[in-house]
Amino acid sequence: MLWSTFKYADERFPFPWNQLFLFFFRSGQAPLTLELADLNLGEDHMNVASLLCNHQHRFKHVSIHFLKDEITTGDMNEAIELKNIPLLETLQLNMMCKTSPLRIQLQHAPCLTSLNLVVPYSVDFGDLIVPNLTDCVITQKIEFMTVNDCLTLLRSCPALINFSAETCFRGRQRVDFEDIYNPNLISFRLGCTESSASWSIMQRLRFPNLKRLSLLQNVFRGHVPGASALISRSQSLIESLELMSTSVDCIMQCLELSPNLERLSVSSCYEDGGANVRDVILRLTLESGERVCPRLKTIEFAYFDLSQHTGEIASMVKSRWHIEEGTRHLESVVFRFCKVSAFPDLDHCRDEGLNIDIIAPGYP
Repeated sequence: MLWSTFKYADERFPFPWNQLFLFFFRSGQAPLTLELADLNLGEDHMNVASLLCNHQHRFKHVSIHFLKDEITTGDMNEAIELKNIPLLETLQLNMMCKTSPLRIQLQHAPCLTSLNLVVPYSVDFGDLIVPNLTDCVITQKIEFMTVNDCLTLLRSCPALINFSAETCFRGRQRVDFEDIYNPNLISFRLGCTESSASWSIMQRLRFPNLKRLSLLQNVFRGHVPGASALISRSQSLIESLELMSTSVDCIMQCLELSPNLERLSVSSCYEDGGANVRDVILRLTLESGERVCPRLKTIEFAYFDLSQHTGEIASMVKSRWHIEEGTRHLESVVFRFCKVSAFPDLDHCRDEGLNIDIIAPGYP
């Protein structure tokens, strides 16, 4: 329908609210797609909140991006109550600012399939189930999301396939959730500012068909627990694994539990029990009779001092490039901020097609 879609993006001029109101008038009761970008947070957020609330029953797709303006704390205490959104399929709000959390109440959302919030917020589904939500991405630079928020999302959305939440902050809320089982979830990404928050979330999860797992942690606040426990508990066959600020022991356990692994990225791991990053490199070296993660296509190390382990790295890479039995899978090895500048012993592998990326070799 001619009037069903309204798009606007131009940061040079004030937003034309009069045009938008005219659009709503002329479009009658047709389902709406609304895409607004480059809005001024200080000037436009009240109009946006009012617009969403007053016309929520007509929205099918909503995407709103604010400019990175500052707004004083307390100016956005009002909630956006979306309690009558029978048509809404996608909701995307991008509002990176330092402000008090925006309360978003989502109820009666039978058609919602995608939720993407880049905003300080607290979300409330009430006691309702959101039956068709398959994709959920929550990104925050400020610690407003709690463990309970994260678990509520996972509990309320049984159809989730892709879930990403950064960051989760434990706060002082009591966590009393039952275990959450989701056979549909394929991709799970969690970024936390406290290891206790990560643990409170991870210990309640079971995802038997999980393929992609990313666990990220602030490197100054302890390592990420629970990655290997989640894989073991779920009995899932992980294909992509990203770990930041976890222990070497946890990495080793994850490798043992992931025979189908194709992509591995590890950064800033903690040495414990005498194990160090050299042990990870040696464990990844394919030897006759013992083949850990034989399907690896991409291996990435970041924020390690690998200057003393170039020989072991070369041996590991060559063991996966020159395959005596079976099929070669390795395509790329990446080193970010690892105090290495070159691997002369691997020049022939590069000449044969192996991608070797060395980024910021002089760190720190």
